[in-house]
Amino acid sequence: MRFDVDWLTDGPNAVPEERATIADLAISIGGRNACENEQPRRRGKGGRGSNVRPATVATVSVYPLAEEIAFNWWRLFGGRDTELQLVDGRGGYAVPDVRLAYDGAQFEARCEPIEYENPKVRFTVPCGERLTRAQAEAALTDFVERVVAQLAAGGVRESGLQLRWARVQASRRNAEESAFCEAAGALGIDPYGVAADLGVAEEVVERQLQNRERIEAAIRR
Repeated sequence: MRFDVDWLTDGPNAVPEERATIADLAISIGGRNACENEQPRRRGKGGRGSNVRPATVATVSVYPLAEEIAFNWWRLFGGRDTELQLVDGRGGYAVPDVRLAYDGAQFEARCEPIEYENPKVRFTVPCGERLTRAQAEAALTDFVERVVAQLAAGGVRESGLQLRWARVQASRRNAEESAFCEAAGALGIDPYGVAADLGVAEEVVERQLQNRERIEAAIRR
């Protein structure tokens, strides 16, 4: 799995985070390009040929996709029956239906064909790939960090993505905190809002962590 991002000059978007992160996006899954798509050809173009214009990239702001990954990081890697669909965070842009899941042993990335009416775009490539957790984390981290760097280069500071990703990265560097965040994510809880927003006791999350460790140990045997 690989996210290829070719940055474009400032778009017309009103939101600074999106304006700074307009790009031609291609996502490679299992050696195929999930961003291959078809769009109606403009009238007067192409003569008597096809009325469909094929494309190999999705021209979008990648900020919403990076934000979807960052804000759901612990749910994705902590849950064992969770599927993250990037279209849930597409922010109104037409993007391929990429789905990510981790079962504790293997990470699965796949894409299903999807068609949008506005804008009129059809993503055509079904594909799939299994990765190790380390491979998946590396691919997703590379993508999010490229978006964060592009925001900084565009003068955007303290966006939701930048603040959230800094917290995720800090937690990943601490084994105990990382384990807690994954256990919270497995419960569908935001680990950074447990105390302030939800009043969930830490022992509940700790029990979830212990149960998950027992299950995974049994699978390994």
